Amino acid sequence: MKQGFLVRIGLVLVLLITGCSGSGSISSGVENELYNYYYQVDLGASKDQVDDLFESGTDSDFGYSTYLDPDTGYGVSVFYDDANQVNAKMLYIEEDAIWDIYQSAEVEEAQADQITVGMTYQEVVDLLGSDGLEVMETVDLENPDQVVKGYYWLNQDQSAITVSFSQNEGTVIMASFIAAENTEAE
Repeated sequence: MKQGFLVRIGLVLVLLITGCSGSGSISSGVENELYNYYYQVDLGASKDQVDDLFESGTDSDFGYSTYLDPDTGYGVSVFYDDANQVNAKMLYIEEDAIWDIYQSAEVEEAQADQITVGMTYQEVVDLLGSDGLEVMETVDLENPDQVVKGYYWLNQDQSAITVSFSQNEGTVIMASFIAAENTEAE
């Protein structure tokens, strides 16, 4: 399930980033639609400010809200701290939205092992052969002055390389490979 995959990747990134003490973009014709809601949300904004940006959102019991553009199927999941301020946002793609164009990477687990702490976004792009898809931005809970961005390079089989960058330094904090789910057993 594609939606479940995004949630799985996003949660892996959130858990890894918040448990741990560049810029770039895809070059797709629907990039503006993909990121329309995502780029409107700023870290530190109040929930009221975010709610005012969009017609409606769906609140979860787990401290986040999802705002979805019904015309495109793209949106943003926004995570709030105890003061109801944005401390993370994650790209949201509805299951029926255009998806296949983002599964264009051809990356392997061995490449993830070659990505080292301190590499720049451009060095990662050079290694992997294409831009990554920015999927999240978050405040590091252990270091609130640190902003972390998560990118992934997604293969057709939904395996991916995920890379977290310090926005402050513009360098890699960590990278990992996520194997494709076994869909035959479903």
